[in-house]
Amino acid sequence: MGYLNFPPNLKDIFDDIYARVRKLETAQRFTAPVVAADPANTRKGDIWLNTTTNSLKTYDNNGAVESIDLTPIAFTPVLTAQTGTITSYTINYCSYVRIGKLCSVHFTVTITNAGTGANALFMTLPFNSAGSSAGAVRENAVVGSEGQVWTQSGINYAPIMLYNSTTPIVTNYQLIGTLNYITA
Repeated sequence: MGYLNFPPNLKDIFDDIYARVRKLETAQRFTAPVVAADPANTRKGDIWLNTTTNSLKTYDNNGAVESIDLTPIAFTPVLTAQTGTITSYTINYCSYVRIGKLCSVHFTVTITNAGTGANALFMTLPFNSAGSSAGAVRENAVVGSEGQVWTQSGINYAPIMLYNSTTPIVTNYQLIGTLNYITA
């Protein structure tokens, strides 16, 4: 009795896999040159990291230099409570880096007087969100609780809550966090 469809030859399959593994083993890693000034004689497809401007640059097919700025940009968010009112807070540090539509926000804020604020803490973002994203938060001054910061499509703020579903709006809490999201 013969097969209607012959089974594959295992030797051929393993030879193909082995050939692919050999190619991966010999692949070259590319590192962009690090320079203090843009090169004078660029060619299409060149890429370099300019340490003076702190930007990754490429020379595209149209002869233009594309630049990706890696310098964090400071911004001052507004903090509000889901319910009640926060009496006072301090923005210790808040910045973002935007590469294309990807925005990475880093922040450290201190609730100096919680007032009647309760439930989620809302923090404004530098750009509207195009979708749902979540990040991490740590209360760093009093109890060391972990939490999360997130956003949803079409909004320009990020709610913050602790993992045990308690409010982060407590006097003297210092919240340190990061949120990466896609901008609208």
